[in-house]
Order: sequence, then structure tokens, then C-alpha cells
Amino acid sequence: MSAIKQTQAWVDDFVVGHGLCPFAVKPLMAQLVRFTDCQATTTEETVQHFLAELLQLSEQTPAQLETTLICYPSAWAVFDDFLALIDLCQELLEESGAVDDFQLAHFHPDYC
Repeated sequence: MSAIKQTQAWVDDFVVGHGLCPFAVKPLMAQLVRFTDCQATTTEETVQHFLAELLQLSEQTPAQLETTLICYPSAWAVFDDFLALIDLCQELLEESGAVDDFQLAHFHPDYC
């Protein structure tokens, strides 16, 4: 099963199924959530993909696209590396002034 299919199933079964995010149901049902996988293996490539996804979100209205979930099937398995990436992406949001428009929500198997 692809990373996107696994993530979609996890969101449906776990996040929605357990009511963890009551705001998730409406955009999922309206197909306003974009699932994408990033095959990047370096920080630079990953950041470029992240920024491209932010650009795509910013060019859409909420009625067209509300949320993007990026899957990293080939990288960021080491939890501390993943957290460093999240810190970097958050820092980029803050430095760009986009922190008021975008919120990072992150998930990793080692959160359990």
C-alpha cells in the first residue's frame, strides 16, 4: 500500500474514527484535503517540496483546497531528524510571515 493510501486510511480510521480532530471531517468529505508524498531524501529537497506545497495552498481558496498532508515515505524515519525538520519548517513560516495563514500539524510513528 502506498504512503498516501496508508495516510488516508490512518486519517479516516484513527483521526476521524476516534474524533481526534472534529474539524477534519468536513474538508475530507468535501475532498478539500490534498495528500502528497515527498520522495526527497535531503533537507534541501524536502524544504523545497514543503515550500511548493505552501505556494499551492496559498494560490487556492479554502473552497478549492483547505489542507495538505505531506507523506515522507523515504526519509525522516529517525524521530529527532523529523523534529528538526518540523522546527525548520516552522521557522520558515515565522520568518516569511505566513505563520498567521498556515499551521503545521505533524505526525510520526514514534509519537506513540
